[in-house]
Amino acid sequence: MFILNVNGKENTIKPIVRAIQLALFSVWAVNHVVYADTASASLSEDSVQLPTITLYANKEEGYKANKLSLGKLEQSIKENPQSVSVITAKRIEDSGWATVDQAISQTTGMTVQSSGNVNATYYSRGFEVAVQKDGMNSGYASGAEREIDSLAMYEQIEIQRGAAGLLTGAGQPGGVINLVRKKPLAEDQINVALKAGSWSTWGATFDISNTFLEDNRLRSRFVADYENKDYFYDVAENENLALYGIVEYDLLPSTTLTFGATYDRREAIPEITGVPRNADGSDSKIDKTKYLGAAWNRWEIDSHSLFAGIEHRFNEDWSFKINGQYENRILNYQRAFYDGNNLNLDTHVFDQLTGYFSGDMKIEDYGFDAALNGQFKAFGRSHDVVLGYNMQRLEEPRPWLMLDPIKIPAVSLEDFDPYNVYRPDMPHVPTTTQRETTQKAFYAMTRLNPIEPLHVVIGARLGHWKFVNRTISTGAKTSAYEDRNVLTPYGGIVYELTDQLSVYASYADTFKVQTNYYTLEGDPLDPAVGANYELGMKQELWNGKAMITAALFRIDEDNRALAVPDTELKCPAVSGQCYANAGKVRSQGFETEFTGELLDNLHLTAGYTFNKTEYLNDIKFQSGDTYSPFTPKHIFKLWGSYTLPMYDQRLTLGGGVSLQSETKNIAQNKAKEQIDIVQSGYGLWNAFANYKVSDQINVSVNVNNIFDKTYYKKLGSLGSGNYYGDPRSFMLTLRAKY
Repeated sequence: MFILNVNGKENTIKPIVRAIQLALFSVWAVNHVVYADTASASLSEDSVQLPTITLYANKEEGYKANKLSLGKLEQSIKENPQSVSVITAKRIEDSGWATVDQAISQTTGMTVQSSGNVNATYYSRGFEVAVQKDGMNSGYASGAEREIDSLAMYEQIEIQRGAAGLLTGAGQPGGVINLVRKKPLAEDQINVALKAGSWSTWGATFDISNTFLEDNRLRSRFVADYENKDYFYDVAENENLALYGIVEYDLLPSTTLTFGATYDRREAIPEITGVPRNADGSDSKIDKTKYLGAAWNRWEIDSHSLFAGIEHRFNEDWSFKINGQYENRILNYQRAFYDGNNLNLDTHVFDQLTGYFSGDMKIEDYGFDAALNGQFKAFGRSHDVVLGYNMQRLEEPRPWLMLDPIKIPAVSLEDFDPYNVYRPDMPHVPTTTQRETTQKAFYAMTRLNPIEPLHVVIGARLGHWKFVNRTISTGAKTSAYEDRNVLTPYGGIVYELTDQLSVYASYADTFKVQTNYYTLEGDPLDPAVGANYELGMKQELWNGKAMITAALFRIDEDNRALAVPDTELKCPAVSGQCYANAGKVRSQGFETEFTGELLDNLHLTAGYTFNKTEYLNDIKFQSGDTYSPFTPKHIFKLWGSYTLPMYDQRLTLGGGVSLQSETKNIAQNKAKEQIDIVQSGYGLWNAFANYKVSDQINVSVNVNNIFDKTYYKKLGSLGSGNYYGDPRSFMLTLRAKY
């Protein structure tokens, strides 16, 4: 029996080692059964030799993806009974994106809340979205304290909107993003890209794939990506280096080993506070080129990861996979910005800065996933099944301190000089506390095919979530929350009306831990449960060259922590506020997307989302009030590229637009009055041109925000947290392939 203990501190380094040990044992066991007699005799005439199966990367040549790696069952987009979008390699190249954040912001139904140039959080349907890498939960997540991932190491990005608890475990019901790493190619290839653009941006990418040994049994791929850039505001700077390598080796004809590693280094002057609003919530129209912090601010992050896997194919129907990964991020920052609480909102005058600094904040993430996939026959038909177990452990120390206020002569924001700020002593910050989060789960899913056009998908996850906050010097727990045996169900029905058209209905769950809240009886609250209901259709067009999808959806998050009135300082467990599992919010709407080749050489992706979010039961808000005010009610995103028939089809032109309706944030002034901070609806237009100089070389130019629209990419409070979006910019890229 294989037992893995991840609760003890001493075992935090073991999951990947244990996973690899189990994988190698499995290979040995199967190999022993198949080849046990080869030492003493040759294989009999009745013996079966498994065929050699070599796996290669599959680069999608258009905007429509033919394969989907997201999920526990092998499936196409058409077979998945939820809303799914895929950003292919061609779409990434045409758009000229450099980071994951840029790609997500241009995807159907997605909202990116970006705080300056150092972090961003992804939302769908009013809820936060989880992040995976090759199907495994990543401590990367969205939000702060992470690297801004370079797109150079990913082949494509898969987004499933709506609850995905079976895939991710604990979390919100917004969905899941799967970052698919590049794999070795079937032939030796070298790709080089050089770029230069606005705000002194320049960079280079090298992507090399090689094959070795007979039958290409050993394959490798290496990517190096470097970018140095300033920003549209003063005192800006950002330097990124990303390295990625992967090796695949066919240990046996039916067994493949994978090992890889990444390294990211980012040095930036962070823009972390944004700008204020006026006292009445209206736009302050502060000069967007102003930097309102100290010129000595720094944000440095080193990120490392290791990942390994083994896949054994017993036969054409059954396979066993184990994947393990280890990630760590070391973050060091120092930052000081105008004090929003010290700011006069009428005159925009202030006389002190405040901020934080840190020691080496090392965030570590360990995890593995083991799954048995196969097909079985029943009632004369073939059915699919997957059984698995996964684990993730995240350790987050908190070595940071708040700066004492830095006094300066009274000055207006417009006249503030970032270089005229005293830099206080910043001693080493000892790491005193650490947060540890562990979740483990068994999961199972089956796709039943009772009759030819009908497919029934049923699955469940039985999870265990544990959080501990401890003092590092003593190991003593200062707080701990735990939820055991949380069942997360999933179900869907897909009915194929024709070979190209299918309709579906699905139900999916998530759960969010709330054991840090207590009832009147002193018991921890049950998890909040997010349930996603969806009805939709998926139609393939023109022999699979394009696809159109449409869906009606509703997400109810129920059992949310709701404060019980008149119980302040009365809760038995914490001598504080008591809560009940009574809060509820809802998100519902309609979504449609077209992706693929509309005409010969005309590739297009277009998506529209209508989304309404509301409180159904809450203490602070009335029933019907907007739950997620930063989520636009209407979102439309369009992008296309067309290769002209003249000039020997060397010239490709394209572009698109992102349109969204009004958004807002709800703030309070000093008199505790509610103030609405509103961002009017707006559109951003982008375009590109690509010229194929030869079969190996092409040059492209991208123009973003063509009409130089001034807008806010995130709204905050009256005093701070309102961030300008990027003005018009240009990028010239030279690509060569050999």
